[in-house]
Amino acid sequence: MKLALLFACVASLPVPAQAAVPDPAERVARILKATPLIDGHNDWAEVLREREGEGRWTLDLRQGLADRPLPYNTDIARLRRGMVGGQFWSVWVDPSLPPLEQVKETLEQIDLVKDIVARYPDTFALARTAADVRRIHKAGRIASLIGVEGGNQIADSLSVLRAYHDLGAGYLTLTHSKTIEWADSATDNPQHDGLTPYGEAVVHELNRLGMLVDLSHVSEATMRDALRVSKAPVIFSHSGARALDDHPRDVSDAVLKQVAANGGVVMVNFALAYVSDDYRRWSSDKHAEQARYNAPPFGGLYIGQPDRAAEAMKAWLAAHPAPKVTLAQVADHIEHIARIAGVDHVGIGSDFDGVDNDLPEGLGDVSTYPALLAELIRRGWSDADVAKVAGGNILRVMERAEAVAASMKGELPSTVTEQALDRQPARWSDFQASLCLTVESMEFRMVSDPRYVVRILSPLDPLPGSDPEDLAQQCGAVRKRLDDNAAARRVAIEPMDMYFVHDFITAAEANGLIALTDRDAAPSKRFAAQVDPDFRTSHTCYLDPAEALVATVERRIADLLGIVPEQGEAIQAQRYTAGQQFKVHNDYFAAGEPYSAAVADEGGQRTWTAMIFLNDVEAGGATHFPYVGVQIKPRARTLMLWNNLDAAGLANAYTRHAGLPVEAGVKYVITKWFRERPWTKSPHTDTYRS
Repeated sequence: MKLALLFACVASLPVPAQAAVPDPAERVARILKATPLIDGHNDWAEVLREREGEGRWTLDLRQGLADRPLPYNTDIARLRRGMVGGQFWSVWVDPSLPPLEQVKETLEQIDLVKDIVARYPDTFALARTAADVRRIHKAGRIASLIGVEGGNQIADSLSVLRAYHDLGAGYLTLTHSKTIEWADSATDNPQHDGLTPYGEAVVHELNRLGMLVDLSHVSEATMRDALRVSKAPVIFSHSGARALDDHPRDVSDAVLKQVAANGGVVMVNFALAYVSDDYRRWSSDKHAEQARYNAPPFGGLYIGQPDRAAEAMKAWLAAHPAPKVTLAQVADHIEHIARIAGVDHVGIGSDFDGVDNDLPEGLGDVSTYPALLAELIRRGWSDADVAKVAGGNILRVMERAEAVAASMKGELPSTVTEQALDRQPARWSDFQASLCLTVESMEFRMVSDPRYVVRILSPLDPLPGSDPEDLAQQCGAVRKRLDDNAAARRVAIEPMDMYFVHDFITAAEANGLIALTDRDAAPSKRFAAQVDPDFRTSHTCYLDPAEALVATVERRIADLLGIVPEQGEAIQAQRYTAGQQFKVHNDYFAAGEPYSAAVADEGGQRTWTAMIFLNDVEAGGATHFPYVGVQIKPRARTLMLWNNLDAAGLANAYTRHAGLPVEAGVKYVITKWFRERPWTKSPHTDTYRS
């Protein structure tokens, strides 16, 4: 009886209600109220131009565009349902157009984006900064940003790039589908092994302007070069994870790790071929089959018979249906990038209205973003991490790019040209297979180093006992002799004289000089008194001129320059292993230094430096001339010559240089300096000359 009463009492007690678990859709709505959902890439403006022609200026964009004969992925009603807070509108033009036509069409595309914003001010507002995006989103409108989708669209002109920036462009995609003069595309044959020197200058100018560097569409080598050069975080406005789909448009795990180190963001694309490896392979098979049936003017089973070819293709498609691609697979890409690079480095870049409606199931238009975010929530993602993917990460990148631009505000706009940086004078036409080719593959690279780049260096005082006028005549005679020598190739670097001679010594001679270096080299003591113990870390020795090989090479150098051998110092050999370097220094002797009087008595000022790279170096070890922005990668058996004096015969501070650290392998180099008068004793050794 008591037990029955106890159960009755318990049953009568009020049961506390369980806390309701928010539905994923509710959580997404809450997230997107606080954080703007920002898509890195939508081609609406371009497809409006392509399909509507002049009607693009008046077409009602509010709703109903899904019902057009060719459905659009975008209209205002669906943008609202998709809770979009910000959009980078792509202004793409056909990269096969003539350069100036590309510029014209890009300007018209920018006009169209601005026109859409002006026609629907209650929906859209133009944004330039992260603060603009947040302000516009808070006001209930869609922040509209502009991305120029192809470096070809600047027509090799930084002035055009600056004009796009002034008109509101927020990013530049370095290439589209074709390799251009200064950067390799992911979907074309490479020509430059990444960025050329001018390509690096474009990245630098983007940083200065505060425009984002977009690496979607570029080759992996271009990705790596841009990540190395850029001071600001980069973006991939619409790319995926290559580990899940081995398409070169996607981003490898190795590059994802570099993106994390750079602070950038990869915004995941919805295009089927970049999401599903099965679809990528099926698509390749489909295109191959099309070519097999009809590939005018000479190929195909049914060449010149389009109806038969179409029927055959229809039968093939029926027998080989396209693999299914789903929203879940896009979520897989987001999760993979978050796993490899970190959740701070992934976002959304749909490519809506740029893929001919070939989209994953569940992601058919701009209304479907919440479904993708809800999928992440179902997989256990926190609200904070979903907010990062939705828009927080790209906002952080924008803010950092703005900060970098502010730090560079003292720099003047760059006036360099592709012609000046990447192309050699016509008189080098017979040299295209050697130096000119290596110019574009990092053997000879223009770089910008803010620690050293200056417009004017003050002239230096003459060394005591030196006659600048006589020195100018001596150096001028050598310059003329080299200019008249077909083997010596002048590099057009102002304000210094530099020449190269490839294959100056034989392989056997190079090996012999390496053996002498290995025999005698010891840790360098020349700069032991330096405050910086890492100033010079190579092993060094002076080569004995009594050695027949050394005497032969010395005579060959002197004959090339037309300088009497007695004016040359003993050859110095250096060996650099991984991590070893020689920091920025000068070969000329500066007036007012403790050694000035001694060197004046021992032959006077140094005029020319002759340096021979004895071997190729696996990685690193470039000779860097920071004040003129040049790096030269070692090339076996190549002689590099430069004049340490200016046109007035005074020490030229622009010739200051460094041996950059060797990253892998070993670097062997020998150097011979020439004086203004016969050399009697090295100030650095006990070696004498008669």
